[in-house]
Amino acid sequence: MAFAQVRLFEITGFDAGTGKPTLNSSPLPFLAREASEQEVNNISVTLQPESVEKTYNADNIQEKDTVIKGYNGTFTFYGIDSDALDLISSFRKDTNGNTILGVNTGDEKDICVFYRGKNEKGTAYNMWLYDCEFKPINLDVGQDEDTPTSLTLEFFAKLITINGTKVFGAMVYEGKTGYVTEGTEPTAEDL
Repeated sequence: MAFAQVRLFEITGFDAGTGKPTLNSSPLPFLAREASEQEVNNISVTLQPESVEKTYNADNIQEKDTVIKGYNGTFTFYGIDSDALDLISSFRKDTNGNTILGVNTGDEKDICVFYRGKNEKGTAYNMWLYDCEFKPINLDVGQDEDTPTSLTLEFFAKLITINGTKVFGAMVYEGKTGYVTEGTEPTAEDL
């Protein structure tokens, strides 16, 4: 599914009463742009449930229960900003603005992801993925060419408990309360 206006929010904690994530108020775009430029990055996302199956045997009857543990996700894209890369990885900028390629540093961040999409009938929606952990990114580099090489970024959308219900995110459809209109930047308060 193709989508637009990807924004990454750093999670600063979770509300003690509801379980809802609290977010850094300033989201980062996947790919920074000048104010006069249209945001185009040709990003796509795939979400697949990760589950475990429990089998119960009693009285010659077998029963299987499937339990969802979270969702494995994959972003496919053609460019990522260095600030966004720092946020989703163990990479960090030094005092000169250079990216230090750290791995398993223990300071990996949990991220809330926002993006816009349209369903198969063209109805627009906002997608919020509440608590994502990103896997290390491939650092593929090629020669300049007419057809750029896409990059793949894998993540895991964890289940969290909000108001007693296990969830991994929310879809807010156009026209519904909480929908962030196109051209408007999402904020932490919109979650």
